[in-house]
Amino acid sequence: MGALMIACGIAVLILILIMAMAVRRGLQMKLLAAEGCLTEGTVATLSKTRPRGGSRKYRVSYTYRDNFGRSYRGGAVINYELWSNLKVGSPLEIVYAASKPQVSGMREMVNLARKALKKEPI
Repeated sequence: MGALMIACGIAVLILILIMAMAVRRGLQMKLLAAEGCLTEGTVATLSKTRPRGGSRKYRVSYTYRDNFGRSYRGGAVINYELWSNLKVGSPLEIVYAASKPQVSGMREMVNLARKALKKEPI
């Protein structure tokens, strides 16, 4: 019985962490949609993973600079079509938050958030 309670507790904790991450990213996208600055980034790495029992995930990491020349790194999980057309070292349109330049997203994803908020694309 004790082991079952521990297992249930761990499962609940994992669920809470997943929900917190989703809420955090949602708030970041809202911030990007509200005050995003467009810049050109560079693809740093491309990777793919396949979680046990899950579908394949395609990830891009990128570097970019804010208006003051400070360098940052970001990343995103993207669809295969977009991933397959990217190359390490190629340019990528990035949007970062003016008040928190370490918060960023790919232009396509930020524009989806802007569309949901009935705003013009960047």
